[in-house]
Amino acid sequence: MVRGCAFSEFDYSPGVRVHRGPASHPTLTITLAGCAMESDAGGISARRRMSCTFAPASQTSIAHVSDDGWRILVVALCEPWALDAVRHLDSRTSSSSGGGWTHKLCERLALEFAASDSAAGVAIEGLIVQMTAEILRSQRGARERRPQWLDAVRAIIDVRFRTSIKLLELAKAAGVHPAHLSKTFTRAFGCTIGEYVRDRRVEFARIQMESPALTLSEIAFAAGFADQSHFSKTFKRVVGTSPSEYRQATARLARVVGDV
Repeated sequence: MVRGCAFSEFDYSPGVRVHRGPASHPTLTITLAGCAMESDAGGISARRRMSCTFAPASQTSIAHVSDDGWRILVVALCEPWALDAVRHLDSRTSSSSGGGWTHKLCERLALEFAASDSAAGVAIEGLIVQMTAEILRSQRGARERRPQWLDAVRAIIDVRFRTSIKLLELAKAAGVHPAHLSKTFTRAFGCTIGEYVRDRRVEFARIQMESPALTLSEIAFAAGFADQSHFSKTFKRVVGTSPSEYRQATARLARVVGDV
């Protein structure tokens, strides 16, 4: 369907241990559903839904699949145009990107893969180039040195993002001035602390919307939003569609991918 690329879809059962690689070509792996913790030469990373991971051909890894299982789409990059798209990435170890723009790109690629019409090939080529650009930005950001206390602050936010978090509280935990924390966080992660909290809440809400048993109001409060109105406005600003539209689109995507 796409010149220079070979597609393979894998669906792993909950709790299994998966040995991956080495492959004959560099690959991009899109997590369609579920999650896994994957360890390779670069360390241990979470492979979450609609994230994209690049791996060089020689790499091996071990993935521990979560209780939700793990469904992935693996794209082998075989010909010059595809290899050229990843030429600037670190060829020694894996790197990944998820959330925000990458999430949208992964969703679009999954839809194009399922469509398999005459225009899908051209669309997928463009999406692959955009994905590698996002991974490159993430890779460059990861190479930047940052103090250990900053990673500790982010870990606190990752645990408590659904509650009210004060800048002064985070600064005290890190042992730095609030202004220094704010400036350093923005420089290292490319967003303010408030934006990071907002994005984590929206990402949490995305996952919760996969369950039809939960109402949007219940999801809004569970994610840490004051009310459904605030949740809807924030979600649309970040994702580009309203929560109800996103839930409908996600349901359609799940049906399409399930039929492939």
